[in-house]
Amino acid sequence: MPLDDQSIYRLLPAIHRIRDEEGDGALKALISVIAEQAGVMEEDVAALYRNWFIETCDPWVVPYIADLLGVRTTNDLEGLRALPQRAYVANTLAYRRRKGTLSVLEEVTRDTTGWVSVAAEFFQDLSVTQHMNHVRAARLGTAALRDAERLELIDSAFDSGPRTVEMRRISEGAGRYNIPNIGLFVWRAEAFILPMTEARATAGGAAGRYHLDPLRRDLALANTPEAETGIESLAREEHTPSLLRALALYEELEARRQAIADGEAPPPPVFMTEEPPFDIWLRPTAGDPLERVPAEQVMICHLGDLASDPNDWRRPPGSVSLSPSDGGAPVILPIRIGIDPARGRLAFPAGEDVAELRVTHAYLGIGDLGGGPYDRSESIETALGGRGVDWQAMVTRAVPADGATIFDTLTAAVAAWNALPTGQVGVIAVADNAAFEESLTGADRILVPEGSLLLIAAADWPAIPVEGGAPGETIRPLGLLEPSDLRPALIGDLEVRGTAPAGSLTPGNLALDGLLISGTIIVDAAPGEGLGCLRLAHLCQIPADGGLSIAAGNEQMALEVERARLGPTVAAATIRAMTATDSLIDDGGAPRALSLPGGAVSLSRCTLLGSADVERIDASNAIFTAPAIAQRLQVGCLRFSYVAPGSSLPRRYRCQPDLALKDAPAGEADRIRAEIVPSFLSEQPEHYGYGLLAALCPREISEGADDGSAMGAYGFLMQPQRRANVAVALDEYLRFGLEAGLIEAT
Repeated sequence: MPLDDQSIYRLLPAIHRIRDEEGDGALKALISVIAEQAGVMEEDVAALYRNWFIETCDPWVVPYIADLLGVRTTNDLEGLRALPQRAYVANTLAYRRRKGTLSVLEEVTRDTTGWVSVAAEFFQDLSVTQHMNHVRAARLGTAALRDAERLELIDSAFDSGPRTVEMRRISEGAGRYNIPNIGLFVWRAEAFILPMTEARATAGGAAGRYHLDPLRRDLALANTPEAETGIESLAREEHTPSLLRALALYEELEARRQAIADGEAPPPPVFMTEEPPFDIWLRPTAGDPLERVPAEQVMICHLGDLASDPNDWRRPPGSVSLSPSDGGAPVILPIRIGIDPARGRLAFPAGEDVAELRVTHAYLGIGDLGGGPYDRSESIETALGGRGVDWQAMVTRAVPADGATIFDTLTAAVAAWNALPTGQVGVIAVADNAAFEESLTGADRILVPEGSLLLIAAADWPAIPVEGGAPGETIRPLGLLEPSDLRPALIGDLEVRGTAPAGSLTPGNLALDGLLISGTIIVDAAPGEGLGCLRLAHLCQIPADGGLSIAAGNEQMALEVERARLGPTVAAATIRAMTATDSLIDDGGAPRALSLPGGAVSLSRCTLLGSADVERIDASNAIFTAPAIAQRLQVGCLRFSYVAPGSSLPRRYRCQPDLALKDAPAGEADRIRAEIVPSFLSEQPEHYGYGLLAALCPREISEGADDGSAMGAYGFLMQPQRRANVAVALDEYLRFGLEAGLIEAT
């Protein structure tokens, strides 16, 4: 029974309650005070009970339970979505019962790092003379060149081809195939699922061709990992967030079609399960409902450009003919659509097309940066700053527009905002995984009056049942947002103008959150007016297509950048300040990545792919890949950062390569400068590892931040701490005489 004032008051004899109600109610007031303290005590007792169990205890209790079990201390990866320390402690007893087994090494690596892991015993693949009492028929002396599946998996975690011995040490990241070697493959990238994405028809050329990427780029699809059945099982390819292999998918769907032709139940699926890596929906003609395409009607194809016709692709057949295994007449099965997982393309048979095509699929990404379907609730709360929402609208094509709160274009929603009086707090929720090809410039620009705040975010505005209303009656409350499972794209420029007078104490603010933008963000200003603050959070720009341009007249404007990927950022004149955290700024071929002639710049865990020219700067844990120039050297400071040679910046504290050069022998300076440079997995925005430090990056940079993590935009991932966690755990669970090493699969 809950200890509230009403329940305790009802326990009193009726005569006392009657007399208390006839009097001044002093007894009821006393009971209310007692019940309040009793509730505190009840919650404290419940918390003590929860803290007995690792699954429900508070985070501060985890190290104490670990100490009781004798679990070695690991780095707590605070701030990450994964909670590896809790899982590691929770599974300790199960691990110790199976100590030394390959499955335990996989699970320990997963629990201590939060990364998907696959363990491989490299000595199993050595091509050696076999003993007649222990013949291993699967270990051939040469590669089987007729086995396409095995050849496609070479150098992956599932490579089973024969190898000669390597004598280098695996713990130092050198050799692999030797008798004592265990390889622990880890996937730093994760699969981000985009539900019901609107496929974008290819511009020009033959109809019936679509890109899954809203910018019409060729981007590979990723597998959505299946959950493993238990600690004893070993991870397989379907359990990892790997890029989809066309051959594996093709053979699985062909086996499914063959089973249908034979009149048998399809074999157990490997990838195309109840939650497949992609799910295709189409609307044949306008007005028809969306239809889900069965897996057996999908053809895995190579949808490359046709050499004979540059305006068309290779096309899937309209049907396939299969002969039953036991003989008989061929069975004709229809093919409705083809998909190329390596390019992210879809195509219908020649001459066919549909009114609408939507696909649920996944792509590879690194961490919660640059927008995506991950939860961004904290960022939304920060943007609103605790202010109540006065006006809200939703932009979507999935719900009919009403012209008041639901619109099918951003232009219409912005026009409705511009018509509002000053001092409003507004939200435009873009609730559709689609491409909005429109330019919000000129007469369609965003106006932010004095005292106003506008948030444009990738978020759903759900309809909830009305409390006490009629069945089916719903309402969309102001301020209710679900910022997840969405990554809409704006194809075009976005212009904003603040209309607050110069010197205003409450100029207007604009926040953009979770959007993919192919175009330039322009901050304009009329004479005597300006914007107060522009916040860009979890934003993704394509550097070659545009960046951020701030016109003169915005001297009072502050620029806030958080977990964003921006193109060249340029201001024509002074702004008040710029603050950027966990972000990446790319020059995209422009002269500079960052150009702010006036105003204080503060960077924390940022990567600049290009040069910078600022007035004054403070930076921590940052990477400047090209020379950076600050006009005022007597103010500001750089700490724990990489500074490219040729830079002119204020005083530095433990920066590279300065720190390495401090005690270097004479004549070694040029060699050290050439060696200590940042190395990235990719510098192409289309790649999942864009801006992520590569495994071969010097430790002075990959472990050079003030907390021992990596410098740059992805320092929040705490990758060195994850690797240290594995090293601590392997001392207990690795068999004597064996040696293990981490191998980054992505």
